[in-house]
Amino acid sequence: MKQKRTTICDLAAHLHLSPSTVSRAINNHPGIAEATILRVRQAMEMLDYCPVPVYQRQGPRKCRKRKSIPSPLRILILGRSPRDLPNPEFFTSQFADFCREESCTLELSYFDLAERKIRQADALISWIGDDPKLRSRLRQKPLVQVLGEPQLPELRMWDQVTFDNNDAIRLAAEYLIGNGHRHVAFLSPTNRLGMLRLQIFQQICDQHGVKVTVLRSPFYQVDRSSLQVYVQKIRSGEPPVTGIFVFNTAVTLQLYPVLRANGIRPEKDLQIVTVDSREDNLWHYPEHDDMPRPATIHVHARELFQCAIRRLKWRMEHPFEPTRTILIRPELIPSEFQ
Repeated sequence: MKQKRTTICDLAAHLHLSPSTVSRAINNHPGIAEATILRVRQAMEMLDYCPVPVYQRQGPRKCRKRKSIPSPLRILILGRSPRDLPNPEFFTSQFADFCREESCTLELSYFDLAERKIRQADALISWIGDDPKLRSRLRQKPLVQVLGEPQLPELRMWDQVTFDNNDAIRLAAEYLIGNGHRHVAFLSPTNRLGMLRLQIFQQICDQHGVKVTVLRSPFYQVDRSSLQVYVQKIRSGEPPVTGIFVFNTAVTLQLYPVLRANGIRPEKDLQIVTVDSREDNLWHYPEHDDMPRPATIHVHARELFQCAIRRLKWRMEHPFEPTRTILIRPELIPSEFQ
């Protein structure tokens, strides 16, 4: 027998709150206390509650009729800023053949500039992550989330496609340990994903008796002065730091000249492992010819988005099936010096 879906009224009854208060807490309303929001999120996990997008709320008989998918299907891919998404021309050219096969068109835009485009699109793919504005403004359209972190309870109203973070960090740690490093550094932001990565990395290194120096970055973009501080910590390590995990390729490229200015030769004195989810590979640009490519945990953005597009089309045909998270496994590309 099919299990009854948990409703917002069930959630409210469990918490002894009104449904309207629970709804506002789910959407991070400024008038709701942080403690209440936390209680609601914990109850969502415990009761397996999944909010229902607006486009599914159409009355029991009417909404269960399968709708035909427009051809071509107009899909809008949303990022928060230019840093989130690759060059639009490169991106669309990479997907030209795939879009012809799937009878769809792709357009890239940034969330704050896309109000009109959101209305015109048939369906959406979000590369934004958790954002209260996102949850309130994008419920009108079928949507799939493409994420760089594990499933977020707040976003379970949508399907999610993400790469396997646990596997990515395991690959990075085992690569450094396997190359004989006894003291390594870990450079990552202090957000939820960064803390999760650190926990996994630290656990694996502890199992092998490898010391970890943590370099915490408050932002995804790290300035030169911060990198100088990190390099000083690397130089003063005892025993010497001989390997490092860096959370993305853009910061790795910023780190190279700072290392050299301090007499540290990348990949000779300090082996680097980084994460790359961009298909327009930064290491292939002429201005980076003098920078040896480090070992890279490569997340295939093409595979992520192809999976998201197929899932989006499936979701439009099956709007009432439970949402799910699809994990894409990363690949370790060894350093050019090996």
